[in-house]
Amino acid sequence: MVSSIAIVLVVFDDKNHSTSLLDATCQASPWIYCMGFAISHSALYAKINRAKALTLDKMDAKKSRHVKVQASSYLKWVFLEAAIEAVICTVWTTTDPLQWERKCASSDTDFCTSYGTCSSSDAIYYVATILSLHVLLLLHMLYVCYLSKSIPDEFSEHKWIIAICVSSIEFHIVAPLLIAVTWEDPTTSTLITVVALFAVDFGLLTMVFVPKILMRHRRITEDDETRETILFGLRKQARKDNRVEAAKDDKMEARQKKGIGMGRVNRNEPIARNKLCRSLEAAPGSTGSDLTTIDERKLPRSCDSTNPKKIEIGNVKLERGSVRNDCSLTPSEAIERKGSQKKFLPRRGSNSHQ
Repeated sequence: MVSSIAIVLVVFDDKNHSTSLLDATCQASPWIYCMGFAISHSALYAKINRAKALTLDKMDAKKSRHVKVQASSYLKWVFLEAAIEAVICTVWTTTDPLQWERKCASSDTDFCTSYGTCSSSDAIYYVATILSLHVLLLLHMLYVCYLSKSIPDEFSEHKWIIAICVSSIEFHIVAPLLIAVTWEDPTTSTLITVVALFAVDFGLLTMVFVPKILMRHRRITEDDETRETILFGLRKQARKDNRVEAAKDDKMEARQKKGIGMGRVNRNEPIARNKLCRSLEAAPGSTGSDLTTIDERKLPRSCDSTNPKKIEIGNVKLERGSVRNDCSLTPSEAIERKGSQKKFLPRRGSNSHQ
């Protein structure tokens, strides 16, 4: 792990090294630790997020069409997190870099016990920013693991990643407090720093690789094979159903964009394609003032009830009235056959009769 290199830099002092070299190690320590955390955390996040996308999101009819399982879509999280850490470290290094400084632990006498440390005037604010960012990222990964709780361990290992996140959060909170309490005791504070860095990295490596080693040597029984066969069949059927539902949704969206089934009449298409189930009741020789009433309560269940109450076909204005089951007529055919209908209602104020 990259962040483990910071353990070596922590134990440097001015007994065997120059002050300029110690200043460089002080400034390099935050970079090494932050870049190591960014690489390890983003890799685990990309792993659990990819497992979630392949299993849960792909089976969701609403999300499956927008899920892209590509290496580039997950590498961006690695570069994004590394960029955020690099920005914080760059600002820290340029504005208030850490420098090696030797201080007295006590000044009661002419002689004092001194200790050397990396310090700067605003170091506490940058340390708090980095630790807060790391805790928030770990909490977010815990939330993603919670969403992936139904995925089998063979695919996501979310249980082990949860253990990694919980242990890392504990060290990010407890270790800084212990270091602050023992700051004037260089031996104790250095020991706490080394143990915290080692424990976080060792725990991560243990939780990632030990389950794989155990799974590699696990003996597969007939029950395990049967269970995997059933799960494979269920996932295959779920993916098939998901594709069918997605195709239906795409078809429905395409029809809605064209205005089909939304109450608009296309004069060049059959009425059936527009899903307008209505009858035309008009007398021979009727003009644009003729009206035909259609009772909406008599519409068959297969008809679209969202059609407007008044529909214009040519110069004839129509309203809903009695229903005719023949919905395959074009507007021109419907007007030609209007003389065969039962009843014609004249416009209000008109002297025309049936």
